[in-house]
Amino acid sequence: KFITQVTKALGVIEAQAPQELSSIKQYIGRIKQSQRSGMVSDDIPPTFELADKTAFHSVTWCAGSIAHDAYHSKLFDDYVKLHGETGHDSDWTLQKEEKECLKYQLKVMKKINAPAKEVRYLESRDGSHYDVDKDGDYDWDDYNKRNW
Repeated sequence: KFITQVTKALGVIEAQAPQELSSIKQYIGRIKQSQRSGMVSDDIPPTFELADKTAFHSVTWCAGSIAHDAYHSKLFDDYVKLHGETGHDSDWTLQKEEKECLKYQLKVMKKINAPAKEVRYLESRDGSHYDVDKDGDYDWDDYNKRNW
């Protein structure tokens, strides 16, 4: 069921946003069913861990989430190429990164004709969702409290 949903999401991107699919494939080497959604950019291959709640919300939401995390992987790759190291929190704030990923996700969602409700939701986001417990930092507590 999971593989079918992800295949449908990628098919929608392929049909309506083929340039973006090419980029997504460049930065995500594997999509794996997981308890929580998140990009593991330094895995070989880079792995998008995708939770059922996100995958099965809708095909368009699944597609947009794949695009969002592919952009995280791209930003990570760009940073490593520029700085030669894997850590990037010091020079690239997480909220700024999230805003860039949301912008890319929104671009893809519009191209694939996502429902207006999903588009409006993305447009309302400020990029602070990574700080789930709202304590001003991103750590394992935030990751473990994710419900997406």
